[in-house]
Amino acid sequence: MHRTLKSLTLIVFLLLMIMQDGAKAAEKTASPVYNTFEYLMGEFKADIDQLVKKVSNSILLKVSIEGDIDKTFSKHVRRSLESFRIKGKKFRFRQCKACTSLRAETIGNQIYLKKGITEFKDIQQITQKLGTMSYAEASVEDTGTRLIFKISFFSSLNAELLWSRTYQMRLVNFGDLNFTAALEVKQAFSRKSPLLFNASFGEKIYGIGLIDLNVTLGLASGKDYAGLPGQSTNPNEDSVNSYFAIGPRLTVNINEFFKMYSNWGSQFIYAGTGFCQYTKLKKSTDTANPEGQWGLHMEAGYGVHLGRTFLITTGFTKGLFISSTDEDQDYPFLFNIGFGFRF
Repeated sequence: MHRTLKSLTLIVFLLLMIMQDGAKAAEKTASPVYNTFEYLMGEFKADIDQLVKKVSNSILLKVSIEGDIDKTFSKHVRRSLESFRIKGKKFRFRQCKACTSLRAETIGNQIYLKKGITEFKDIQQITQKLGTMSYAEASVEDTGTRLIFKISFFSSLNAELLWSRTYQMRLVNFGDLNFTAALEVKQAFSRKSPLLFNASFGEKIYGIGLIDLNVTLGLASGKDYAGLPGQSTNPNEDSVNSYFAIGPRLTVNINEFFKMYSNWGSQFIYAGTGFCQYTKLKKSTDTANPEGQWGLHMEAGYGVHLGRTFLITTGFTKGLFISSTDEDQDYPFLFNIGFGFRF
């Protein structure tokens, strides 16, 4: 009986340890570094058609980790590279146990332990044994603002560089949060064609896109748009209408959501809401300057990221003022196009 209880206690202890390790692993693989690397892996896969023109299969000789990244991350990088397959593509990494195993070497009276393969003659032997004519070296670096993934393939005949690419993505994280920001200028078409200035700050949600706090400021100037020519007794040559809005916005990255990775950039759709304040243009019949009224802000649209930095959008902005009976207080559907950058 005592032996049975001991065995059960040991089993429960082992199960708890396994569950704890699994929880820690899940927490780690959900971190910004892991998620950003998976996105860069997607871009590497998008380049496979170019790679197979030079390399049909290979071994992963070495993985280097630099910057503020746990050194155990190299295991994740190796596992991701050696296990991926793309339907209809012939390229794959052959498993190379010798590339990660410890080896003992005797020099004089001293015994030295070395990990992996360092001598070129050993590289040639292992590639020949595994039926490939190339080897690869990969590195991942966290610079504090970017995650950089570089992978290079070399010939095992003469160490000639066959193919190399570097992938990088903005990474500004605090703990498990990865922040992003953007600035944009939009030209609207209606109600004196105002300029809309957008500023946003938020968090990237991997596999979807991002959610941010968006601030919009719209400005337009002009004469009394309600007065008739020659009948305006108080023309407002310098009158300005202003539109201010603040609220959350959700952006869905189409390429990321459907795993259609590309190196030129990505497509996205966005939608946002919040509160807005609109101060209309002063009319010639107004005896005092109009005061801004608060309402409901809505916006939606489509855009493209060009590379990592620039973005072009098209969409609409609408201010809804349910409590106002003044037709001029209504802020119309403003179709707009914009240009900006993300940092």
